[in-house]
Amino acid sequence: FPGPASPHDVALTPNVSRTKVPKGGLERGDLVVVIGRVSTTDPTCFAGVTAELVRVVQNVGERVLQVKTTSAEGEYWFKRRVRKDQRWFVRFPGFQSVVAGHSHTCGGAVSKGIRIRVAD
Repeated sequence: FPGPASPHDVALTPNVSRTKVPKGGLERGDLVVVIGRVSTTDPTCFAGVTAELVRVVQNVGERVLQVKTTSAEGEYWFKRRVRKDQRWFVRFPGFQSVVAGHSHTCGGAVSKGIRIRVAD
């Protein structure tokens, strides 16, 4: 029988991928879907974790539009109707998990930007 695992510290920096559908320009009221994945070498940092769709508001900062929990494979998706030009990104806030002397630090990460262009 294997013995108890010795305490250890693991620090990982995830990657956040994203794709916007449909691609290209949009009409006011169109439904946009953003899909992607949080990925690392350890499922602790991608399975059942929080992903946030964030809007960048000029001269104000950031506004969280939606929050989702990833699948067992780290996948997420967001649906939004668009009305005007915006810039979005997906954020994984990161966290630390300590169980029985085992510390897993999952660093925060953000996707590349998502540009929303709505025809006038």
